[in-house]
Amino acid sequence: MVLKFKDKRDLHMLSTKHTDNMVMVPRRENKSKPEVVLDYNRCKSFIDLSDQMASYGSPLRKSLKWYRKVFELLLNTSVVNALCLFQKTTATRIKITDFRSNLIKYLTFKPNMNQELSNKHVLTTAKRNRCVQCYLNIAQEKGRKYSQSHCKKVTTKCFICNKQLCVPCFFVLHKT
Repeated sequence: MVLKFKDKRDLHMLSTKHTDNMVMVPRRENKSKPEVVLDYNRCKSFIDLSDQMASYGSPLRKSLKWYRKVFELLLNTSVVNALCLFQKTTATRIKITDFRSNLIKYLTFKPNMNQELSNKHVLTTAKRNRCVQCYLNIAQEKGRKYSQSHCKKVTTKCFICNKQLCVPCFFVLHKT
């Protein structure tokens, strides 16, 4: 339904929910207004409250490109909606800044892998260096000088042994 209503000024509305029902509004003189306008006025305060909550700690900056601003506005709106859902489901009151920081901590949390890997030989990433086993094998066959220039460099190392190893050498050394 498309509506043009004249109150103090022209008001244009578009709705898929409402019909063209007119409702009597008790004021000094009884006026009839469209149901769409009354619903809008009743819900407008919630939108203002939502905008106010989203503005607290807002990361919007003047120098951002328009598409980044749109993304951040959508992200802020989703945080406000998540806060409303959280407060309704848990019946606890929390500030939006505290909720944001808790949300960030939850989303960036990484479980402590050191405890899980403490007794297992597992390949992890490391700074690029020579594979220790390949270096020893080439050094025994062709000498240390040749091995320094021809040994393959890898970015993997064994978590327990703390040795740089390529994948084939890792499986040769840690047969189970």
